[in-house]
Amino acid sequence: MMDEHSISTPYPSFKSMNNMVHIDEKWYDMTRVKNTYYVLPGEPEPECTVSNTNSIGKTEAQRSSHNRDRGTIEVKSVKVTRHVCREYLINKVIPAIQDKWPDDDEGTTIFIQQDNAKPHVLPNDAGF
Repeated sequence: MMDEHSISTPYPSFKSMNNMVHIDEKWYDMTRVKNTYYVLPGEPEPECTVSNTNSIGKTEAQRSSHNRDRGTIEVKSVKVTRHVCREYLINKVIPAIQDKWPDDDEGTTIFIQQDNAKPHVLPNDAGF
């Protein structure tokens, strides 16, 4: 993300990335058992939002069974398909960006950067 105007100068610089959100399907889990963080000097360490690894990726049971009642919280792995990725972006990521984005930046373009994995949402998707 080099600034094109500064590449040919003796001191090239980076573009401001204040309007970019990077999405990767690995980020769909709330946390992992072990995380590695690289922080700058003076930057606070990220807070863990899940206090116990047993609470990763739990959903409510849709039906009753002999093992559990309906509504019981259970662990379910989800295969990330294009549909799942699209629903996640539309229902969770974009509303979170809208809630957290500074009001004084209203009207500026926000770029959502996805890697080249197959399940990612296409840029011409009407709902997205």
